[in-house]
Amino acid sequence: MTVSIHSRRGFSVVAREHIPARIAALTVEQRRALVPALTEARSALPPGSWTLSKRHAAVQLWGLGFLATPAAVCRWLTVGATRHLATEPHLLIACLEAGDRDHAWRGELAERLAAARVEQSGDLPYFPLIVHLLRSSGSPAPTTDSFVTTWARKLHGDLPLPPPWDVHQLSAGSNLLAQLRGDPFLPQLVHRLVEIDKIGLHSTGNPDNSWPHVLATLADAGVIDREELHTNTLNALVRGTGRATDTAERLGVLTALKARPDECVPRIRGYSRLLAEGTSTAAWHAQGVLTTLHREGMLSSVDVVGLSDEVLRRPEKKLLRAQLSWLDRIVRADPQSAPSVAQVLVEAAETIDDAALRERIERIVARCTPTPDDTARTAPALEAPFTLPKLPPPAPMTGLPSSIADTADLFTRLTESQWSYDHGLAELLFDGVVRFTAQDRDALTATMTPLLQPALFAVGAWRIFGLRHRWGRRHGWTPLTLTAVATGALVQLPGRLDETDPLALRMAEWGARVIDNAPLPPFALATPTCDNGQIDARELVARLRAYQAAGVDPGPIEFAQAMVRVAPTADADIRAAVRSLDSEQGRRLESWLEGDHLALPMPFAALAAGPAAEACRIPLGRSNFPVPEVLARWPFPEQDVLVLAEMPGTKGPAVHRSVALALTEGATRAAGVDALVALAATDQLDTALIAAAIPEHAVSKRFAATLRDATAALGAHRTWPLFVELLPRFVATPSAVGLADVLAAAGDCAQRCGARAEIPGLVALAERKSATRLRAEARALHAVLRTRDVLAQSRNAPGAG
Repeated sequence: MTVSIHSRRGFSVVAREHIPARIAALTVEQRRALVPALTEARSALPPGSWTLSKRHAAVQLWGLGFLATPAAVCRWLTVGATRHLATEPHLLIACLEAGDRDHAWRGELAERLAAARVEQSGDLPYFPLIVHLLRSSGSPAPTTDSFVTTWARKLHGDLPLPPPWDVHQLSAGSNLLAQLRGDPFLPQLVHRLVEIDKIGLHSTGNPDNSWPHVLATLADAGVIDREELHTNTLNALVRGTGRATDTAERLGVLTALKARPDECVPRIRGYSRLLAEGTSTAAWHAQGVLTTLHREGMLSSVDVVGLSDEVLRRPEKKLLRAQLSWLDRIVRADPQSAPSVAQVLVEAAETIDDAALRERIERIVARCTPTPDDTARTAPALEAPFTLPKLPPPAPMTGLPSSIADTADLFTRLTESQWSYDHGLAELLFDGVVRFTAQDRDALTATMTPLLQPALFAVGAWRIFGLRHRWGRRHGWTPLTLTAVATGALVQLPGRLDETDPLALRMAEWGARVIDNAPLPPFALATPTCDNGQIDARELVARLRAYQAAGVDPGPIEFAQAMVRVAPTADADIRAAVRSLDSEQGRRLESWLEGDHLALPMPFAALAAGPAAEACRIPLGRSNFPVPEVLARWPFPEQDVLVLAEMPGTKGPAVHRSVALALTEGATRAAGVDALVALAATDQLDTALIAAAIPEHAVSKRFAATLRDATAALGAHRTWPLFVELLPRFVATPSAVGLADVLAAAGDCAQRCGARAEIPGLVALAERKSATRLRAEARALHAVLRTRDVLAQSRNAPGAG
């Protein structure tokens, strides 16, 4: 093509093969003068680089030859429409060569490109171009994460280089060892290989062709610095960043090096930190290295004892057993180290749950102090009982309309939500409509009618009574229907009624009074006073008195809804206030507060009866029947069990069963423990009910951790009765996985509260012949209980004291 490059589209329509020659034919001044036109051509490029890739590539190539600075060329290649990665490599090189750039210019461009953002695949864009710039300029290789990662992947064969780079720019070879041996970048980048996370130095099928083996081989051959590789790999392991595979790759390099003891001595501090803070596999390797150094006399026993304090606080039992064996050997070989070893072991024993490990520590400590004074031994200090904080009262109900304007605002919010039946807002609207219809219906009508008209026009119900009537039958009782009845826009009761919706039933009950011109109640009797749906009993008594003063009896549904929202109570003042009502409603409320079962209307009766089958869903919202024992009979989310425990009212078997199930589920353990605390804070915790609801198969390490959390939150004195109820059933099935952990948690609780109890089956479990951890934990628990008994007998013996 021969179109002039001065035109707006000329940069993109000149054949790309001719661009390098056209660039070379221009002087530096001419190139600089064409930069504004080039920028205009770039801005004219359509977005996307797939359908019009030739135009994008052409403008990109002109920029390589025209732009003067490495920074400008880097931005041109990496940002915007000219970030085009599919351009032929030989054209990129030709355009750069046509620009006549020196080595320093090329090195700077390579460095800037190496710092660019990576592709979504994780590869560095223009990597072959960067390699060409580095090789042709003699510049050092960049050490950025993206460059090193891409270099390593291409060497590993994942992303082979395209021509012409696969011929002459990186070393070729039949395997990784051959490629790396002649690679010009390896000496500069090897230290970064073990520092970068997610670089992927994994082994292929052939171990001899793996990165760890190849790096160790090249280090032995002097191709790379062995000391630097050793130090950087160890430091990366100590840093502990990255994935588990990163740790495995770095540990593979460290293992393949097979460092001699004299090479490890200068790095004792690093190996010590790795043993104390590294991952399990890395710590195990470090322990082996340090053990060898100690055996060879290159690590002192004092240093071993000093680093043991942190090691013995790790959770891995394999490491702990090896460390205890190491300390045991030190005590046997050097008796003078016994006091310091004993001090470390005694402190560590306080954090170890495993009874077998504690027994082993006791044996080593006994060897350190061969003549203990048994008479001076005393039991650990007992935990003092503490008072749990009282539960805060339920939060008061907010958002109740205090004026007609508030009621209109609620109506507007419901209208804007497309009348999605938000029961919370609908109940607030019902409260306002009922209250202000009784107080000033004309004012309510004047305010609500303009808001109501669009909704009625939308269903064709405003003009014709017949349509209005049919609309009412079709739409049933909703907040819209309620407002239409209150303002007189609807004078026929809707024929459809959802008998499972208490609020709809209350609306219909009140609407019938309005349409029949019967005396209206002064307000809604059943509006909650608390945000959990409950009504304060004193407030309900005051409301019933106001109804009596107005000469109005509450409707059956309205009264039933109000009654079930009151928690049963034994408060004598409240009972007396209810009796003073001297009405049928007062007598029914008094029976309810005493916990008597009452004949409730539907749909409350269905909820009170409980589910017919375990899979049944709760028929009403929680706020419609906020009685914890009733709600707990239905399937209840275990994560919400704290709501049941904190709700005022009696908590019986159903609530305790919900709490017990929460304690056995991993995702709800914290909620279950919090629920235990809430029950105990209200003096309603029944450990027998909790224990009876926990199945034997719940025994596990996780459940043992839950029991420890309960001991910490409730205190040992309150938690031990739960162990007394649970342990006989658990001990009866000694094959349960995690029973040893449960026994360890029980031993800790018993020791903290000074418990004495006979656990059926515990002695038999402790006397089993097999030397297992289960037997050790059973013996430890039995010893704790028996020690307390012996100490008590010795204190009460004649002459004791």
